[in-house]
Amino acid sequence: MRTIIVIFSIFITLSFLGCRESLISQPESPVNAEKSIHSPNDLIKGEINICCPSFDPLSGECKINGKVTYLYNILEYSADDTRIKLDIEMDAELCTKLMNPARYGIYGTSSDTLLLSGSGKILLDKTYGVQHRQDLRLCVQYEVTTEGVSIIQLNLLQIVD
Repeated sequence: MRTIIVIFSIFITLSFLGCRESLISQPESPVNAEKSIHSPNDLIKGEINICCPSFDPLSGECKINGKVTYLYNILEYSADDTRIKLDIEMDAELCTKLMNPARYGIYGTSSDTLLLSGSGKILLDKTYGVQHRQDLRLCVQYEVTTEGVSIIQLNLLQIVD
């Protein structure tokens, strides 16, 4: 019986740590990688997997799991400026220790037209509501470059009335 408990404990620990190692993965390969990314009207679809620990003010340690899907369309490209249209869709959940455990959906979409100049990158901040938790918001900072999109920072923000 003791051996079974030890094996079960090791399995649970490894399952929990397995998610923590790959905090936020970078985008998968673009759909149209064979085309030049600098050609106007190129449509690039990407996905960023999210699996990271966070902190919930009510329950303490928690996890955010899910994915961000994006469509990246170069509207105009020149040596000085690149104008792009970026559509982002957040589909994630917050897993807390409240109510053994509770899961709260985090969803949202946005569409932006951005002008990349100089360094060829821009930081884009987005905030998403957490379903059934009016006290929390998920704040995500994206880095948008001429090569695609990545997540720089992801935090839970407590809303105080």
